[in-house]
Amino acid sequence: MRNRMGWLSIRTAIRKCRMPALVVFILFISGLATGCSSKPRLMPTPTVYTEPAWNPFADVPPALQGNKVDVMYVTDRVPEKESPDLMEYGLKRSRSAAFGVAQIQIGKDDLTWDDLVSESRTARRSQKLELKTISMREMGRFPITPPRLVVSDAELARPHLDAEASTDPASKLFIEELIRRLAATPRKEVFIYIHGFNTTLEGGVTTLAEIWHFLGHEGVPIAYSWPAGVGTLRAYGYTEQSGQFTIFHLKETLRLIASCPAVEKINVIAHSRGTDVATTALRELHIETRDTANTREKFKLGTIALAAADLDVDVAIQRIATERVGRAAERVAIYLHGGDKALSLSN
Repeated sequence: MRNRMGWLSIRTAIRKCRMPALVVFILFISGLATGCSSKPRLMPTPTVYTEPAWNPFADVPPALQGNKVDVMYVTDRVPEKESPDLMEYGLKRSRSAAFGVAQIQIGKDDLTWDDLVSESRTARRSQKLELKTISMREMGRFPITPPRLVVSDAELARPHLDAEASTDPASKLFIEELIRRLAATPRKEVFIYIHGFNTTLEGGVTTLAEIWHFLGHEGVPIAYSWPAGVGTLRAYGYTEQSGQFTIFHLKETLRLIASCPAVEKINVIAHSRGTDVATTALRELHIETRDTANTREKFKLGTIALAAADLDVDVAIQRIATERVGRAAERVAIYLHGGDKALSLSN
């Protein structure tokens, strides 16, 4: 293992193997990240999906069939263009996180569900299956951070965050939307994806749309998009600082999702610099919780999948392994690629 595991432009697919008490994630790497292509296409069909005897799409409820995929999103990016149907978010940091729902279309407008399933189970497709953002609707905005401070009897106090969340209209709306979407799927789990360097919000949402499609449209997908830099390595310094900036918002997002009574499990998928964001947030939650409660049970943590992890090995061992953060989830899977040239660049 190298001293630093670098970022890699990948497209990710994840599937669940139907094995008792076990979720297996399989990640497949392609040449370009979804967010970097002018006309992104659905990732190549994973080999396991070509098996005639196994069809991951067989039990998709009728309401979730079709070539349009809905993905919830949470972001602390500043909006660049505010529109009811097609919001655009930039690179600047917002101290007020927002959430919404994006819709991604796979293939042409008239692509049928049967044709999409057929194309998703063959190595040689007859169609290009381009990915297109149909809508990006912001539904609510959480209170600005830092939380308000109250001065009383010459003492400085901060209201309890859980109390604020319980009365915040945006939090209530988020939970209602999450419950509504969980009701449509037999699998009462959330898959939250945290992108890395050189990725836009739209790119992160599109990648998760692909992941959720190959999951067999099970559970609820939520893309967490933070203000990572886009472009050359000059943007990398800004990205590292943004990664620190977003930790609080990610922790609050995980708290909010875990507070939803309809959620049975939260699975975290992180890529590139997003792995540092994810593991740091989980570490802080674990340190805050472990003396009074079971972190895994409180936050309903299932699988933590780290792809092309941009983590310094020595730092990861000292800050993550030493604190036994791995115990905060049912299992942790780390995916590396031996030929990753970006590892050397990041190093």
